[in-house]
Amino acid sequence: MFIHIGLTAALIIWPLGQSERRVEQIRDLLGKSDVVVVAVAEAYHPVIDLLKYRRERERRPLLDPARAERYMLGVVYRMTVREVVYRNPKRAEEAPLIGQPGEALLIYVPGRLADPREFGKAAFLPGGEYLVFLKRAELKREDFRSAVEHVSGAPMSQWRSFPDPRVLYYTPVRDPFAVLLLEGAWKDFLQQTRAVANAPKS
Repeated sequence: MFIHIGLTAALIIWPLGQSERRVEQIRDLLGKSDVVVVAVAEAYHPVIDLLKYRRERERRPLLDPARAERYMLGVVYRMTVREVVYRNPKRAEEAPLIGQPGEALLIYVPGRLADPREFGKAAFLPGGEYLVFLKRAELKREDFRSAVEHVSGAPMSQWRSFPDPRVLYYTPVRDPFAVLLLEGAWKDFLQQTRAVANAPKS
């Protein structure tokens, strides 16, 4: 009988402990974020150093993707906002934040194009719906002197200078849970994030 009671108590306590850890994890993510959204990925454009890209083309007219790190600076993902889950009130006055569902959202991720199927990577599959924890990207023009957005299929003259000073860019916070494709258990994570974000502040 005592063994049965002990097992029952353990089964009750274990989920509570798991739940508390998840709440703390989400609070930590919210604390790092300026804004948290559900958004659908529409397209992506590599950001490249145009001078280095041209030099690489002169050496090798057929570009080797394995050598992309020589000229690739990052990736800009174009998203459409479905839901604004959270806005950090402490940072609301520092910069204009995303307003309403349906708005366009530009997310910059430094580095090479990552595999979006790999957990913990900040990458987005076009058409996928994601929960994303974001902060404003601090992009200094002097760090991108010859940077452009590579538009596939368009002539080089139509590639856009990057960053565009008229545009507000965001970037995922540093956390393996910052970008989550909303499938399976991650839909539950979204519900938990909503609950924590809307919970009364003590």
